[in-house]
Amino acid sequence: MKKIVRGNDFTLRIPVMKIVNGERVAFPLPGCTDIKVNVVNQYRRIALSYTIDVSEDNVLLARVEGDRVAVGTYALEVKGKLFGNDWRSNEYEQFQLVDNNAAGDTVFEPHDGEDSVEMDTALVVLAPAVELGNLIKDAEETIADTKEALKGVETKMGDIEQRADTAIGAATTAAERANTQADRAKSTAEHPNIISEDGYWMVWNVEKGAYDKTDKFSRGTVDFPTFDVNTDEMELNVKITDGNENRYELSKDGELMVNLNM
Repeated sequence: MKKIVRGNDFTLRIPVMKIVNGERVAFPLPGCTDIKVNVVNQYRRIALSYTIDVSEDNVLLARVEGDRVAVGTYALEVKGKLFGNDWRSNEYEQFQLVDNNAAGDTVFEPHDGEDSVEMDTALVVLAPAVELGNLIKDAEETIADTKEALKGVETKMGDIEQRADTAIGAATTAAERANTQADRAKSTAEHPNIISEDGYWMVWNVEKGAYDKTDKFSRGTVDFPTFDVNTDEMELNVKITDGNENRYELSKDGELMVNLNM
C-alpha cells in the first residue's frame, strides 16, 4: 500500500483493465459514459475530477487535492456504463494519507508537469453478458482493420494505378463489417440484461431477436425451506418461501445437497 504525505496535490494514474479468456487486456474508456472516480474509506466517499490519458485510452488521470482528503486509508472506486450496461471496478484499499514525511514512502513521478502516482489496475466487473463482450471485441478488431486498410490507401498513393483498387476494396469490406458489427452492438445496447421472473439473468440474442435465459442467478434469496423425507422411497419433499425447490436434493448417501445457482 502506498503511503502519501497529506497536503500534496497529485494525480492518480489508474489503468482500467478487463478479463478476456483469463488474461488482462486494456478496457477502452472513450466509448464509456457516466464514468465516476471516487476515493472511499469507512466514513466518506470523495468524488475526483479526471481525464482520460491521450496516449493510453484505458488510463484515468484522477486529480487529488491534498487539503480535501483527510489522513486515513482509502480504496479506489471506478464505475461507468458501456452500451447501457453498468460496470465497476473491484474495490480494495490502495493508498494511505499520512501526516508527516517520516511516515510516507511514495516518491512522486512527474507526468505532463504534474506529480503523479501509478495505482494498481482497476479490474472491470460486468453483469454476465458474453454476447456483448464478443461484440465489443469484434467491433474493436473491425475498427482496427478499417484504420489499417485506410492507412494502406494513404501510403500507397504513389502507386495508385496498380494498388488503389485492392486497397479501396479492402477498406470497403472492412467498413461493411464495421457497419454490421455496429448494428449488432446497437441492437444489444438497446436490449440490456434483464432478470427473468424466476430470478435468472437473461441476455439479448441478436441472431434470434429475443432474450436467452442464462444459468446465472441474479441475486441471493432468503430461503425458509421445510423438508419432508420419504424414507421408503428416499424422496425429498421441499416447501420454500422464495426460489427454486429443485435446488435441494438428496445424495445417494442420504445427504442434503444444495445447488446455489438455482
